[in-house]
Amino acid sequence: MNIEEAKEKLIRQFGNRVFPFSCAKEQYEKGKTSTGSILIDYMIGGGIPKGYPTTFWGAAGAGKTTAATIAAACALNNDPTRGIIYCDLDVGYSPKYQQETSQRYIDHPLSDRATFNEADNLWMIKTDDVDISMTQEEYEAAAISDDKRIKSKLGDMLHVFVPESGEQLLEFLISACDTEAYQMIIIDPQDLIMPSREIDRKVGAELPGLRAKFLNEFVTRMKLKIWDGNISLIYTSQMRNKFVMMGNPATMSGGFGFQHSMHLTLAFGTPKIQAMKYRGKDRLGQAIPIRAHKSKVSHETLKSAKEGFNPGDYITANLIFGEGWDNEDGVVRLGTHLGVITGQYRWIDSEGQEFKGRGKDNFIETILENNKLDELYKQVLNTKKIDD
Repeated sequence: MNIEEAKEKLIRQFGNRVFPFSCAKEQYEKGKTSTGSILIDYMIGGGIPKGYPTTFWGAAGAGKTTAATIAAACALNNDPTRGIIYCDLDVGYSPKYQQETSQRYIDHPLSDRATFNEADNLWMIKTDDVDISMTQEEYEAAAISDDKRIKSKLGDMLHVFVPESGEQLLEFLISACDTEAYQMIIIDPQDLIMPSREIDRKVGAELPGLRAKFLNEFVTRMKLKIWDGNISLIYTSQMRNKFVMMGNPATMSGGFGFQHSMHLTLAFGTPKIQAMKYRGKDRLGQAIPIRAHKSKVSHETLKSAKEGFNPGDYITANLIFGEGWDNEDGVVRLGTHLGVITGQYRWIDSEGQEFKGRGKDNFIETILENNKLDELYKQVLNTKKIDD
């Protein structure tokens, strides 16, 4: 039997799990989902990888749940036909707050942005860049295609599950993956994945190694399921800083075994709550230091290192309460990092016009007043293009 016959036999027996190295890129690079933050997307090479597990790790109140929900909204904006599963293990989800924070990442339906001009007999559609005119036929066709996006409201497409035990959670998620109806799973937090024997045990009874064995099975089986279904899996994990009596308290729950199973780990540092300028108004938010604690996407890590982001470096992303990531601040930070914005916040647009600001907040106000934010955003992305 020659190599070609052997390959064909193995493919018949094991399906798409056997493929030649020439097709490896298509098999392993399954696409990415934006985090909603231009800074985080740049640091990790374009977004959260599909088909692989990711962990948001950090202290309580660092913004992990909000970051995961915003990523879910971004996923729905790209694919409004597949839903999101949110596994609420600590029964602490706040639907109203998360809806308000993440809904702006989903495009508004066409009907909310359209007005009919009777004089010209045209529909006027408002967009972020310019207004678009449409005939009645064009508008009706666009409304049909936009209907899926109208239905992608986070509250309708995000399904919350509160499991009774780790076994029930695993069974539920395997069934959900088999339906092929979901594109992202959020487990918040993974610290509370507990087998039923540990939940039902008598107070003080010891079951050494029970949770470790179950977590090993859980992580392994979920990795295969999400890889087959091209599903993004996000775990949130808190620092063990409340119940640990020995060793380093600032350690991810699950230890090194859990870290080694992750494709990407984003470490959220202790946030600093402060007043921030956001779209010309004083708002309350938190500045969160974030770094890629672990990334198996080595070429993207090396690319960032060559451009100034060394592996392990922190970036600071601003999260505005009730609004989400402050990408106006983010694009200025990234533009300064890439050299698009030079000196004391000085930028030259495509027409050669110069814009300056006394400090970052004043520079952002100047850009907004002159409606140049979109041009600055595109210039920053084109300087060192973020992968789609």
